[in-house]
Amino acid sequence: MKRVLKAILDDIQHGKNVESYLIIVLVVIIAILDIFGFSNRDWVTEITLTVLALIVYDRIQTKRSLENVNSSLQKIKQGHTFEYSNEIDTLQINRRIESAKTIDWLAFSNAKTVKIFRSHISKCLSEGGEIRMLLYDSTGKLFQDLEKDPTLSTKEYKEYSGGAGDAIKFCFKNLLQPDIQGKLEIRLLDRVPPYRLTMYNMNHENGYVRLHILRPSNSPEAATIAWAREDDPEWFRVFAEQYETLWENSTSLPQRRLI
Repeated sequence: MKRVLKAILDDIQHGKNVESYLIIVLVVIIAILDIFGFSNRDWVTEITLTVLALIVYDRIQTKRSLENVNSSLQKIKQGHTFEYSNEIDTLQINRRIESAKTIDWLAFSNAKTVKIFRSHISKCLSEGGEIRMLLYDSTGKLFQDLEKDPTLSTKEYKEYSGGAGDAIKFCFKNLLQPDIQGKLEIRLLDRVPPYRLTMYNMNHENGYVRLHILRPSNSPEAATIAWAREDDPEWFRVFAEQYETLWENSTSLPQRRLI
């Protein structure tokens, strides 16, 4: 009984189910008055009508609550809040790349991505977009060679084919044209967190993120999780801050090292 009373008091304090409890109280009062012969037809009728009005109001509120829950479930189902997929939606990525003001990539090499979306990345840069890439230098050799000679030729980068060097070579050869209005920056990491990340318009209201959790090579492919800033601003901020921290602690690679 104490638990029931406590639950009722908690509900009332938080404004929950107030109409339902009021209906119960009024019904109990009418019953008690009728038992002891104090009932009056006129005010009993008024109280009864009040109770009926409260019942109707309570049903309307319940219906609205159910509609809100159903609407939220539909948004999740349709991918308006979060998107879960093992497949790459190429058309959607094309549109996001072309229209983005900023793109921030965190990847092992990004070589495959820059080749697949070459024309769209070029369009983004030609229209003033700013792109940053954080790439993984697994052997540390890129670090060492850049320290020795900051102007390595394209030919000398061939030994890194398939890794970060391949992506760097491709970017400087195919994306950094003299007439571009945008900016492309590449930095190297000697370690990466267990995920890949793409953030579109990180510092804008229409920000969007695609997060791919990495798994061991013998495990099934992990799904990509994607969401807009407005859908979950807190988690968006968390990954934006992580990216900035990694960027600040990475090795800088000037825009035109390759000759």
